[in-house]
Amino acid sequence: MTERKKKSKKSGAVDTKKSSTASGRAKKSVTKKNSVSKSSKAKTNKAQKTSNRAKGRVKKTTTSKTGSSTLKEKAKKVARNKKGPNKDNGRKATRKGSARKKIRVAFVSPEAMPLVKVGGLADVVGSLPKALLQLGVDPIVILPAYRDIYSKGYTVSDTGIKISSPVGANWIEASIKKIELGGIDYYLVDCPVFFDRDEVYGNYEDNLERFSFFSKIALELLKRIDFRADIIHTNDWQTGLLPVFKQAFYSEDEFFENTKTVFSIHNLAYQGLFPVDKFYILGLDWSYFTYQGIEFYGKINCMKAGIIYSDSVLTVSPTYAKEIQMPEYGYGLDGVLRANRHKLNGILNGIDYDYWNPWRDEFIYQHYGMKGSRMHLKGKVVNKLKLFEDLGIEGNNNTALIIMISRLVEQKGIDVAVPVIETLLRRGGVVCVILGRGDRHYERMLEELSVQHPKLFKGILEFNEPLAHRLYAAGDMILIPSRFEPCGLSQMIGMRYGTIPVARKTGGLADTISSDSGFLFDRLDYNDLLSILDTALEEFLERPRDWQKKVKAAMTSDFSWGSSARHYIKVYKDLLKG
Repeated sequence: MTERKKKSKKSGAVDTKKSSTASGRAKKSVTKKNSVSKSSKAKTNKAQKTSNRAKGRVKKTTTSKTGSSTLKEKAKKVARNKKGPNKDNGRKATRKGSARKKIRVAFVSPEAMPLVKVGGLADVVGSLPKALLQLGVDPIVILPAYRDIYSKGYTVSDTGIKISSPVGANWIEASIKKIELGGIDYYLVDCPVFFDRDEVYGNYEDNLERFSFFSKIALELLKRIDFRADIIHTNDWQTGLLPVFKQAFYSEDEFFENTKTVFSIHNLAYQGLFPVDKFYILGLDWSYFTYQGIEFYGKINCMKAGIIYSDSVLTVSPTYAKEIQMPEYGYGLDGVLRANRHKLNGILNGIDYDYWNPWRDEFIYQHYGMKGSRMHLKGKVVNKLKLFEDLGIEGNNNTALIIMISRLVEQKGIDVAVPVIETLLRRGGVVCVILGRGDRHYERMLEELSVQHPKLFKGILEFNEPLAHRLYAAGDMILIPSRFEPCGLSQMIGMRYGTIPVARKTGGLADTISSDSGFLFDRLDYNDLLSILDTALEEFLERPRDWQKKVKAAMTSDFSWGSSARHYIKVYKDLLKG
């Protein structure tokens, strides 16, 4: 055995001060000295006393540690010793064997609306729990406590819970905060050393440390609040290691014996790849670092970890679930996904119809929308003309306004879109606004086009939620020339606001747009994109009745979360039956 392998067995599973945790992999004591073993017994006794006191109201701050484990037999004993529930969250404990009316789902995610948003993942985790709550599910959400969350004016309570976990050779502590929104508890893992930063993700060298720590704390937090989840629903690479930790550190812990894990892939392109010399940080045995485990061409792959070790894998549209099993879209994991296709499903995302509602949208200039089967679109005209005025754009109601609201990255087809847009601007009768940030190369392309056509084109390099709403309300067409699109929300929002999508036929775009409600094209190149935009512009300018039919079909499409949430519940129930 190499020195590296010897070290891995000393940092394996989980140990607690005041809540019991078990390791399914420990074969030797991971303690380094006999004194640590004696200390562990003292900690167990202390945990029992604290548990008894927890039957009353918890008044003092308590602390638990996650880290190295004792022998399997001792872990079993400690797990059995945990009795009365911790009542920090005010929930009624559900004991083993008792009748359970609701499925309990713990969403563990790096972002969620309205607290923190970088991409579409935040919209999903912000909306799906609300829809599930309406259908009788009991959800909670666990998030990192990013700096920006505290600046948004929400009422944040301190649960009094503190949890420590080893990150490599160092112990790091997190305190647990809570925000209640719409009947759902959002638990925040507050750890300034990892999450008090300018950016949510950034290109930080310690991102493996940040999000592996978050995943370990999330598991221990469920025990501390006695939330016996039926389902732990993880999302994207940032939480991909959680199912691994559950198997490695909690396989013999009765608290999790009936808990299943679901892993949602929101974008396979971002996989969380890290060098092998950081493996020790995870505290896992080296048996996990194989081609059948989390190893990927000599690196740690967090996305692969979630795919292999979760009980179910979901993507955000049926077409994307098929596409990622092909080399063109699989980003090297197509073989892994084909091998796990028995547990792979695609469920189309929805959008929050309360938030995205042109009748009540607080950010737009004037309200409008559907009333029954009739369209009331005078307000949409007002929105368009007012936007022209505010942005200094020359045009009138007969001028076609093409919008894009997107991250400026290769995936989104910006490199193909800009030359086509420039051609249309030179022809006349068209104006365009693109909102977003991303790669500097694409930002410069928009800056140059803005200089060339200052009255016809605006490239606004920022994430601006109020302006995004105004663009949806004002636009005639929304351009989405993506190379791939797992689901896409902008086409659904656009249709909700009567803005017709012009999009490449891929992923969720193919699942949500029909010839009645938008325009689709197959190949992402200059000629095909220009051709489909010419078709759309011809209908807009010369066949207004046909255009209005398309607008009506788009606005009456149903992309609310109700149907999608029922599909998620079916997946949960099927897992629990198995």
